[in-house]
Amino acid sequence: MKNTDSTETTEDCESENRGLYDLTVPPVGAEILRRIEHEKRVTLASLCGLHTFRNVSRSTIKHHLSQLVARGYARRHGRGKGTWYTL
Repeated sequence: MKNTDSTETTEDCESENRGLYDLTVPPVGAEILRRIEHEKRVTLASLCGLHTFRNVSRSTIKHHLSQLVARGYARRHGRGKGTWYTL
């Protein structure tokens, strides 16, 4: 059963959205975070296939994902082609 303590819920929401409102996160990074928030789980291939990123190279998306993971905004799961990302 999930804890319904309002303080914990507010903190969870703030931690999930912190990258979306961080002015140091570039627009591509913020859009990646929005996609992860919406889809709950994304892969590099799924992001590259989105219309939103049609003018962004695969290596740029990969770089932004790595930066988001390094800064703690996203989590990397798996390795190689089986890697997926969550908040």
